[in-house]
Amino acid sequence: MAGNGVVVSRVIIGLGPMAKVLQVSIPTVYMYLREGMPGRKIGGQWHFHTVPVDKWFHNTCAEKVDPAIIDREEQEFGI
Repeated sequence: MAGNGVVVSRVIIGLGPMAKVLQVSIPTVYMYLREGMPGRKIGGQWHFHTVPVDKWFHNTCAEKVDPAIIDREEQEFGI
């Protein structure tokens, strides 16, 4: 639970499974952590709530993607 009593995510995974979910190497997950990806070290091991990680990627990637590209792809694929 977050400090305000709201459940952030019931799904918590470790470093290796997070790398598999993201389809990246473990060193890349460490790089993401340095860039601000949410995670917490518990008992010397990294753990992640999946919802905040998903939101972080959405916010981080949205800042880097040109909206014109998104519009063009939506039109092309009928989204």
